[in-house]
Amino acid sequence: MVPQWDFLDLLAGAAAEEPNFTLRMNTRVTGLRRNGDRVTGVRFLDENGAPGELGASLTVACDGRDSVVRQAAGLRQREFEVPMDVWQVRVDAPPSSQLRSSRGDPHADSLKGGRVFAHFGGGQVAVTMDRGTYFQTSYLIGKGRDAELRAHGIQWLRDQLGALFDWDDEVTGAIASWDDVKLLEVTFGRLRRWYRDGLLCIGDAAHTMSPVGGVGVNLALQDAVAAARILAEPLRRGTAGTADLARVQKRRQLPMTVVQRSQRAEHTMISSAPAGTLDGDRLPVPVRLLRRVPPLRTVTGYLGGIGIRPERAPAFARVSSGARSH
Repeated sequence: MVPQWDFLDLLAGAAAEEPNFTLRMNTRVTGLRRNGDRVTGVRFLDENGAPGELGASLTVACDGRDSVVRQAAGLRQREFEVPMDVWQVRVDAPPSSQLRSSRGDPHADSLKGGRVFAHFGGGQVAVTMDRGTYFQTSYLIGKGRDAELRAHGIQWLRDQLGALFDWDDEVTGAIASWDDVKLLEVTFGRLRRWYRDGLLCIGDAAHTMSPVGGVGVNLALQDAVAAARILAEPLRRGTAGTADLARVQKRRQLPMTVVQRSQRAEHTMISSAPAGTLDGDRLPVPVRLLRRVPPLRTVTGYLGGIGIRPERAPAFARVSSGARSH
């Protein structure tokens, strides 16, 4: 639920307390260093566009769904079909009087307090999150239909969002043009093997998740914690090899597989929305159950946020009594 940049700032601030941590801003990885078949670091362009190299006993690729490192390593994902792409847009937070649907929707007040709220109806699916001063909104479109739908005037999208969320023209008017609407081309897949000698892929670089459920970042963080716990000692000894990297994948394979199977089922459910066969009166049974049995929301929230194999930081990495242990 935390905005991405706030979370990254939190991580950077905590990591800066470590004596051996360096953060290079505006630095872009362009390729890999190699010694034979072993990856020995990265090549990059710095903030001034100057090329450089950085050696490493282990390179961890956590550069997302379009991972440059994964591609440079020659690793290819097995891809699954997805039925949709996503438009991402933000609007100014509407007045509190508009947080309750004029249609009398009893769930409309879920927009309060930073919670996520979704609307299905009229062949459309949209999800929004209250960020305080603005609403971060995702609008699902059929796969590959971006150019076709952008042929409509921007007022068309304003009208769609206004009808879904009961936002008036003052709210949707924050979408000034199609330049304010960013396309996320949804990809979905996973590597058969997450590693090679000297390189480990984690997060979306290893298993590209669908945006459905917003759980990709959760899995990525758990991958990172598992990798740190499993690899800390081998790295300290200078003996980290492919067998150690394989242990990370083995630890994280089951949670990743379970979530991807769940997302594929959700894709099947929502794929009917753009065709107009899914609306508020004909929601699938699981969605109707969530509405009627509130405790189920806690269960599904836990499974989405924590997962089936939670990762916990090892004792040596925890802050204790105001001091950090190294």
